[in-house]
Amino acid sequence: MTETQTAPPAVENFFCPIGTELIIQFEGDAAQLRSSLVGLENGQFLIIKAPKAPGLQPLLMIDKPVKAIFLHKGTVFGFMSKILLSIMSPVPLFFIACPEKMQRHELRRNLRMDCSLPVVLRDKGREHNGIIMDLRSTGCRVTIAVDPGSPTEFKVDDTVELTCEMLGIDREKPIRGIVRNLSQDGKRTHLGCQFDTADPGALEGIQIYLSQVSNLIS
Repeated sequence: MTETQTAPPAVENFFCPIGTELIIQFEGDAAQLRSSLVGLENGQFLIIKAPKAPGLQPLLMIDKPVKAIFLHKGTVFGFMSKILLSIMSPVPLFFIACPEKMQRHELRRNLRMDCSLPVVLRDKGREHNGIIMDLRSTGCRVTIAVDPGSPTEFKVDDTVELTCEMLGIDREKPIRGIVRNLSQDGKRTHLGCQFDTADPGALEGIQIYLSQVSNLIS
């Protein structure tokens, strides 16, 4: 008799609210793409809105491994799955198998990371390229280059917009910050910015980044 193969059991009572923002990474591709969950059949499959990215269709092959990460109530969840099906019409969607295992990481409050992440800072129509020197879930320290001896263009309590591709924060959805302190040192201006938490969803990329780095160094 031929032995019947059964699929591995999926995570029992998998929970991810419809509309949750996901960070998707396809096997063989380093990019972390933003998407969202639009439907699911518990224990069977998840339906995900295809990210807006050039050259995506070759990545949506059946059985291709895919990693998904999402944030829910202060906890970062991650899992591996595989693509079951993709459609391009009426809207681009792909289906993945309900995960067999789920990893979770509780975010530590006030976790701070030294880093060096390129950032674009906008203030009153001006645009400055800079570096995020340290990062936490509530804010960051940004350093930008200035002409020696020129007065700083910023003031405490100024509202600025920040975009950082490595944190998944793009021009379409920048994160707002309030300048809480500043200093100038020769050719550099240093700004301590507190993130505007009016839109918690805008902070997800930062919280997930902190979680991933924390896992690597812990």
